Amino acid sequence: MTIVIDDVIDQILLGKLDRVNISKMAIALTTMMILPGATVKVTNSDDIYFNYQGLVQRIDDGRVAVLFEGGNWDKLVTFNLSELEAVDLTKKKK
Repeated sequence: MTIVIDDVIDQILLGKLDRVNISKMAIALTTMMILPGATVKVTNSDDIYFNYQGLVQRIDDGRVAVLFEGGNWDKLVTFNLSELEAVDLTKKKK
């Protein structure tokens, strides 16, 4: 679920959101932030790094530099922000 902050603010100002919905959106916004040091996954199915996970190194003008580490190789690759999603490392695997 992608949330556009301007749309949320507009809905709050128009009184269309109650406190419960505002709280849910605030939680979604904080869990989906991509900052340096965050683990991200490539979501662009046309990219050779599709489904790879890496660490964000830099963010600049909507472009994100992601470090992939694999055994004896490291690679820094730049992506558009729209091609990545944050990975929730707090979820337990079954």
